[in-house]
This record gives sequence, C-alpha cells and structure tokens, in this order.
Amino acid sequence: TGSLYHGQTGSMVTAGGYVFVAHQQYGLLAVDPEIDEVITVFSMAEIVENEKAGIGSVVKSKDGTLWCSVAGDVQGTGSTLPYLVHIDPAELAVIEVITLPDEIEAPSNSWYAWTPDSFCASSVTNSLYWGGGSRWFRGTNIYRFDIDTNEMRQIIDLDTDGEDWKLYGCSMRLHPKTDEIYMSLYHEFSIPTYITRRYTSEGEKIQDYQMIENYWFPSLPVFPEKTYASGNPEITATGSGIIIEYSDGNIVIKNADGKEASIYTMSGCRIGGASVAGSYFTMPVSDMPTGIYIVKAGDKAEKIAIK
Repeated sequence: TGSLYHGQTGSMVTAGGYVFVAHQQYGLLAVDPEIDEVITVFSMAEIVENEKAGIGSVVKSKDGTLWCSVAGDVQGTGSTLPYLVHIDPAELAVIEVITLPDEIEAPSNSWYAWTPDSFCASSVTNSLYWGGGSRWFRGTNIYRFDIDTNEMRQIIDLDTDGEDWKLYGCSMRLHPKTDEIYMSLYHEFSIPTYITRRYTSEGEKIQDYQMIENYWFPSLPVFPEKTYASGNPEITATGSGIIIEYSDGNIVIKNADGKEASIYTMSGCRIGGASVAGSYFTMPVSDMPTGIYIVKAGDKAEKIAIK
C-alpha cells in the first residue's frame, strides 16, 4: 500500500483510433497516439458511484467495444466490486454498467506488483472470460459472459477434480483461433508443482501439460502468429498422411520415408533431427528434459509433450 502501488499502469488496448490504458489511481485513460496526450479519463469511482473504486483491467470484445473490471480500491489489495463497465471507444462514452449476480464472482485483479489478470476476451465469439475472486492467487472458479445473449455462467470449478489446483493469478488466456482456454495452475507457493491446463471454450478439460518441478511464477500464455519472427516452424494439419507421436521415450514418425525430421524448443531453437528411413521411424528422446516440443517432418508439424 506504499509508493510501489501508486501510479501503476496495466493492460492496454487499441480501439477507435485511441490507446486505452488501465491506470491504478485514475481509471481508464484514453490516449490520442497522434499527439501523445491523454484526452479522456474514465473514473471507475464516478461510474459505479463508489469513491474507493478503481479499475482492474480493460479488454476489447469481438464487437470492438471495451469492457473494464472494477477493483474495490486503488491500494493493490486485490479487492473487487461486482461490476463490468461497458465503453464505446469511438464515442468515448459509457454504454452501460452491468451489476454481476450474487452467484458470479467479479474478475480478480492483480495490482499487487502489476501483472496481467485473468480477465480476457474471445477473438472467436463475442464473449468475456475471467477467473473470479478477491484474493490474488486463490481463484478456482472460471466464468464466461456471452455478450450477445447476456448469459453469464460458471464454466469451470477447479475444486471438483479433488486435486486442489488453483489458477495462478494472471495466467489464463484464449487461443485466438480455437477459443480454447489455456491456464497455469498450482497448489501453494511452498510447493514447486505446476501444470498448464487446456480446456474447450465451454470448460471441458482437454489436456494437462506437466511442468518440471520448479517455482515457475508463470505469466501470460502467448500464441504465435502465422509468421514466426523467432524461427518457429509453421504448424499445419497437412502432411500427406504423415503421423508424429510420442511413445515410451521415443518420437514415432510414420509415413515420412526420406523426409527430414527436426525437433524444436517452443522458443524456436532446433535441438535435434534426423533423416527418416522407412514408414515407421523412431527417434529416442528419453534423455531430453520433460516439456513441450515441436517436431516437424516434411510439411507436417506437431506439438509433442515429452514426459
């Protein structure tokens, strides 16, 4: 609550020709990038008529409008207020303030030492998603708001699996093409066990990706664009029947006789490879660290989890 927590800026989006910035003390700033000046300030305290209120973060929904979550104070305590503020970025005007029902937790915020929070918008549907709760690292409930139908509901309850997983504050985002949900989960700060988990947009679990034992302090999931500046190979579903799998310490490649096979880290570094010989080819990888890798053979590439 001291000087560290005064004047932080958080999430930013572009819309309507402006840059909108979440500012811990003042609210949502509308910046004209042509003249590099703040031209409008949306005070959450004034909008929701609560003198202690601050902004959580800001996202842009698929329809191009803005949505702000509301913090219970500007001191970085993690407290929340049960509102969503809807803003027209072109008119620089508040469209509506939605009061959340009692059974829906407000989006958590993470101003404690600014990191992104879990409030995010889909690029596929006109929907918002967030992890709820007024404590930074104790969230177990994930919610979805369908803007077009005005339906708001819980889609994930991490408590139901009996494994005591919690959402690591900031680390949840949506795949921009598939709308699948990716998040980092943990137990307690004293336990160096983390996983990355993947869900459908409706909250059905798809897969867990084990992380090596460590204190990860995870941040946002990021999704590479089609052009890979880092050198990552293009991942494609084509490949003329080529199959790439992992089995018992081996990468198994089928139907790729004569093709070149390569293994990449997720950062795009090539760490191994071989020429494929035969319709059923194996590459031993048991001595490699566990994690997620990209394996490419011919024009087929797959993400492979080495366990």
